Amino acid sequence: MKKIIIILFFAGIAAVGFSQQKIQPDWQDFTKVVNAETGQNKISVIYVYTTPCDLCTTTEETILADTTVVGVLKRNFIATKFDARTRENVVVKGQSYPYSGNEEHGTNIYAIMLVDGIMGFPTFVFLNKDGEKIGKHYFTKDFAPVKDIAEFLQILQYYSSGAYEETSYEEWVKTQ
Repeated sequence: MKKIIIILFFAGIAAVGFSQQKIQPDWQDFTKVVNAETGQNKISVIYVYTTPCDLCTTTEETILADTTVVGVLKRNFIATKFDARTRENVVVKGQSYPYSGNEEHGTNIYAIMLVDGIMGFPTFVFLNKDGEKIGKHYFTKDFAPVKDIAEFLQILQYYSSGAYEETSYEEWVKTQ
């Protein structure tokens, strides 16, 4: 009887531990993704964030933790993330992008390029299979933010369906 109780006790602890694990996208190596070295025939999505960033944390805890979102990302995209404030020199297709700024405030030049100089984070940037930028969507309060999981799923559908090749996201949404 004691053995059964001990087994049930440890099984309960294990179950609690597993249930508290967060689901996340299958994040790929950033350098390989932006240099189109992934060898996959999928669109890439770069989650550009900063730390500290309350809205980035909220995005990670809600949208990027949603099982449907994670499933769509895993099936249809190559997902990677990039801290816009990284101090590391980033090399993309032979071009070097350094950190710019002082000790307290600064941004990597590649992040500035990814978001077209509009410094609102988090931002999702989409690249075609050749590593060329095909779109971006801001999740910030100031730049037409993505409001919820349903809207992000719609954005993912726009890119995964290839609709971006024919029409703008705004026009495509009107037809849905």
